[in-house]
Amino acid sequence: MLEDQFNRNTLKNRLIVTKKLHNFKMESGTRFAVHVDQFKEIVLQMETIGEPLHETRQLVLLLGSMRDEYQYRTREHAEHDVGVCDPSSPRC
Repeated sequence: MLEDQFNRNTLKNRLIVTKKLHNFKMESGTRFAVHVDQFKEIVLQMETIGEPLHETRQLVLLLGSMRDEYQYRTREHAEHDVGVCDPSSPRC
């Protein structure tokens, strides 16, 4: 009986934390450093429930959680880093 309760709580915790991770978005007015700290806390919660995230997955999820203004800057830097240039961009 105690084991069943523990397993239910564990599954419930996994669902809650996983949902929190996948729904995590940067709120308007939130400073970047605060957003990253909040993200790190969720990553730590994932580790605690036995679901650690590889660094690459963390990066993808963090970048995907950013506001559009950061997404644009990130894409610009990535394109520059790999030598891809948007022909409509004045920098190209």
